[in-house]
Amino acid sequence: MSQQFNKEWIDWINLNIARGCDKNGIYKILIDEGFDPTEIEKHMNYSPDININTMVNPLANNSQAKQKKQSEGFIGWLINFFSGKKKEIPFAGVLPSTQIFIPNAERVNSELAEMYLLPNFLTRVECEKITETIKSKLRPSTIANKDEPDEKFRTSSTCDLGIIGDVFIEEIDQRICKTLGINASYSEIMQGQYYTENQEFKSHTDYFEGDAFEEYASNEGQRTYTFMVYLNDVDEGGETDFEKIGKKIQPQQGMAVIWNNLSPDGSINPNTMHHARPVVSGHK
Repeated sequence: MSQQFNKEWIDWINLNIARGCDKNGIYKILIDEGFDPTEIEKHMNYSPDININTMVNPLANNSQAKQKKQSEGFIGWLINFFSGKKKEIPFAGVLPSTQIFIPNAERVNSELAEMYLLPNFLTRVECEKITETIKSKLRPSTIANKDEPDEKFRTSSTCDLGIIGDVFIEEIDQRICKTLGINASYSEIMQGQYYTENQEFKSHTDYFEGDAFEEYASNEGQRTYTFMVYLNDVDEGGETDFEKIGKKIQPQQGMAVIWNNLSPDGSINPNTMHHARPVVSGHK
């Protein structure tokens, strides 16, 4: 017998559609939860435009095919989101309330942090175009903690992509926000990072603490999600190492890594500490 729609499920559908989430992904979740296709289409007022059987459930931990390595080096690109006045998303039924909806993403199997891998978020051509923009407008990278005594704590270079007025970059920004279902008004300026051999960003977290919180987050609130995209592969080294959850991620061109810097109760999550490992060979 098919599962029946109650008010909570109907509210969940309407909320995620209103957030701009992918309707095919919503449909796939409902199918996997045991709802009748006819009833789904009735409540969504939508019929899928792709073969649902070929789509990955965004909330499942299914394995994703890894991308073929390109051995072209790697440049990272990321965007952070503030908590602001964003409401909690009330997932119903068996859906965990700590998860957001990310079409085709694989959730990392860990109870210590909310993290997703999203292969092929950007195409090779898009990655190369963004890379050239980053390399043309670099400055030395900085850290929020001005009292950090280690001058080699962060040795990369940074490009402030979000302030250069590039239409293509703005389109990618909107794609990121739509993927997360978070309004762009809650996002920070996008940045691109560039590393040469032996450069790194030692173990750190993305949320703010102490004086840094007062300076950067007292108005908008604490950082919530980080959305990081690998723009190139790396010859050797350069992994993103989440040491406390035992997850070391090898850069794959076009893949996004997304994590929540907060715990389900809204407090900062130290398990999200990560180390941008030194590049051994190539660029990052």
